[in-house]
Parts: sequence; C-alpha cells; structure tokens
Amino acid sequence: PPVLRCGDVTLDRRARTVHVRGQRVDLTYAEFELLSYLCRHKGLVVSRRELLRFLVSARGAGRALLTRERAIDVHVARLRHKLANARGIRIVTVPHVGYRCDEHVDISARPA
Repeated sequence: PPVLRCGDVTLDRRARTVHVRGQRVDLTYAEFELLSYLCRHKGLVVSRRELLRFLVSARGAGRALLTRERAIDVHVARLRHKLANARGIRIVTVPHVGYRCDEHVDISARPA
C-alpha cells in the first residue's frame, strides 16, 4: 500500500514523507526505507542481513553505501531518535538477529 500507518506514524511511500501526529519528520533515504520495510513486516523479526540486502537492492548495486550489517544498527538508532515522540510504534531489537516493528496501544494514554 502507498500509505502505511503504525501507531502515530504515517508513512507515504509515493511522496516519501513521514509524519508523526501530523508533524513531518525528516528521514534520510536509508531511514525511510528501513521504516517502510519494518512497517510492512510489522510483528515479524527481520534480520540485519535481510535489511542490508533490502537497502542495497533499493539503492542499486552501484550506489550502495552500506557494506556491513552493523551499519543497520546506526540507522535504526537514528530512526528511533527521530520517532521518539511517536506513540504506538516500537522498533524492538532482537539480540543476535535483527529488529521487529511492533504496533502497540498505550493503555495509560486512554481516557478513563
């Protein structure tokens, strides 16, 4: 789908924009692609290797800047920082494997 939603995050793949509760969040190419991939595979564990292969193929073989799986960790850390104000989305580290994007409901934020 062209528009993905996960918690407070709205990702428009055609316009290549991300908004958190209506506020635009500027992401790098790699951050945008990672978030898109993780949102499309919500709830599933995605390995660093799979994410790296995806980013390299998305950029094209000649333009690939990522050469190591650990580079994914840097992009995910930056992505988490930029989405720190978003509720309902969590990028979970699965030790020794990769990441999982979880959509959750914060019951403390619900009105009584």
